[in-house]
Amino acid sequence: MMERVPSEASYRAPVEKLFYLPHVCSYKCLSRVRPLRPDLHRSRNPLLIPLLYDFRRMTARRRINRKTGFHVIYKTPCGLCLRSMNEIERYLFETDCDFLFLEMFCLDPYVLVDRKFQPYKPFYYIADITKGQEDVPLSCVNEIDSTPPPQVAYSKERIPGKGVFINTSWEFLVGCDCQDGCRD
Repeated sequence: MMERVPSEASYRAPVEKLFYLPHVCSYKCLSRVRPLRPDLHRSRNPLLIPLLYDFRRMTARRRINRKTGFHVIYKTPCGLCLRSMNEIERYLFETDCDFLFLEMFCLDPYVLVDRKFQPYKPFYYIADITKGQEDVPLSCVNEIDSTPPPQVAYSKERIPGKGVFINTSWEFLVGCDCQDGCRD
């Protein structure tokens, strides 16, 4: 099952400047970027998705006590700068954002969210070993020789081995129904 390695166009950040006009952020701040379909960017890197909705991710250097540190700032479509996860979370709540989640933002300056893995010289390549079961495709690459991986049946669900019991009773599987990011 040798597939052709897709050459996807890399993400290009917008070049126009965003200026912040003082205001109280609300639903309107994201109204022009709200998607019509919730699965619009389904197969994309989750850390890239905010950038596809006109957020800007900027890295900066700061010198403190003769040490240079790097940090990340997200600029919202309305021009507000967000410097911490608390600020990002507050912005998502203030704007009633239901298409972006806190896990889609990364403040680690060494994580390159817009870089896609491109194998150097693939002898064997499978674009998606999950066959569409996962939101983001999981590729399989062999750059050493043309030996395929062993045949496995991919499953999104847990499959217990022989003699293994998985407790799925409602008393054991506890979750929440919070609407506020589990703040309470």
